[in-house]
Amino acid sequence: MLVALLLLAAGFWQWQHNREFATNAKRQTGTITSRVIDTSHHQSTPKVRYRYTVAGVEYEGGMTIDRADYDRLAEGATVPLLYLAGSPGDSRIDLPAEADEERNYAYMLGLIGLPLFAFAALIYSLPSRTRDARNP
Repeated sequence: MLVALLLLAAGFWQWQHNREFATNAKRQTGTITSRVIDTSHHQSTPKVRYRYTVAGVEYEGGMTIDRADYDRLAEGATVPLLYLAGSPGDSRIDLPAEADEERNYAYMLGLIGLPLFAFAALIYSLPSRTRDARNP
């Protein structure tokens, strides 16, 4: 049951974070500073790091991106970014595929967590055989 609640909480947090980006994000441009294909988890995951400036302060960010975008973006390339006005260090590259991936992640956590929570609640609510055997 705890795992289900954690999945639901993570899904809600991701959904809330995506909503905050959709409503409060500011646009900026940044520069790709590095590219790497991470193979540490038995799969090829394209990642980039980037640098951008907001109100004279330089920030760095990084994220996993789609393979097609990875192939298209070279080090030194200028990219469109979104950052949160109240937290300029919280940013992401403004690419349509990435928005869909972030949204799908939140839905996936909810779709796993909700049935798991319902199943755990059902099991918890069933009478225990040992309890019934002791109290006839």
